[in-house]
This record gives sequence, structure tokens and C-alpha cells, in this order.
Amino acid sequence: MYQIVTATEPDAPDMPTTTLTNNDVTIDWNQPAENGRTLLGYHVYIKQSNEVFSQACDGTAHDIFAQTACTVTVQTLMAAPFNLLAG
Repeated sequence: MYQIVTATEPDAPDMPTTTLTNNDVTIDWNQPAENGRTLLGYHVYIKQSNEVFSQACDGTAHDIFAQTACTVTVQTLMAAPFNLLAG
């Protein structure tokens, strides 16, 4: 007797955490359940000052994918299009 097993979409990662170290912000998350499918990458977005989301990191890059983390400089976040205010 054979059993048919179907794969479903991978789960979304839990809410990421952020850590400020010197002049860098590290965004990290836990790998979600794959549910029988292979994860190919992550979409990492940060909200810009105009409320639109912009990609912060290429989540398909090997090091980001493997570490489930990416780093963005504070200088990048204070510049356009993010325009993060100091304080």
C-alpha cells in the first residue's frame, strides 16, 4: 500500500528581533517550518518614512539565508528612503 504525502506552503517566520550594536542594526528571525517544501529565501522589508515598505536585505543571499539574520547600518536607516530620526 502506498501513501501520498503532499507538501504545503512553508510557515511564515515569527516576528523578527532587532539588536543595535555600535552603528549597525541586526534583524534576525527563526527559520519557520518548511512543511515539506524547500525554503528559497526571505523577504526582509523596513517601513520607509512615507509608510511604504522597502527591501532591507536580500534574503536569498547565502550568508543571510544561512544565518537567518541581516545587518543594516544606522547610516542607511537615517538616509532616504527610510529617514529614521535619531533619538
